[in-house]
Amino acid sequence: MISKNTIRFRTPITQIPTKDNVRVTMDIGINFHIGRHEDSDQYNEDTAKFFYNFGPNRLEELLSEEVDEEIRSFVKTIKVAKVRDVKTELTTSIRESL
Repeated sequence: MISKNTIRFRTPITQIPTKDNVRVTMDIGINFHIGRHEDSDQYNEDTAKFFYNFGPNRLEELLSEEVDEEIRSFVKTIKVAKVRDVKTELTTSIRESL
C-alpha cells in the first residue's frame, strides 16, 4: 500500500566543505508525496511507476545520494558566513535538480 500522505525525508550531512574550506554540518528535511492527488487515473499510474521502478528501499537510497551530492556541490560555492542565509537558494537548487 502506498500512502497519499506527505512523507518527510530527513538527511543529516556532515563535514561539508565551504568555499573558504570550513567544514559545516547541515540537517536537511524534504517533504514529498507519491503521485498527484487531484487525478485518480494519474495517481494510479504514478504509484505503479513508483512501486515497480523504485520501491521504498530504492527510493531512500536514491534520495539520500542525490540530496547529499546536491547539497555538497551547492555549499562548495558559498562562504561559511553565508551558510545560514542560503535556505531559499538551496531549496530552489535542490528542487530543480531532483
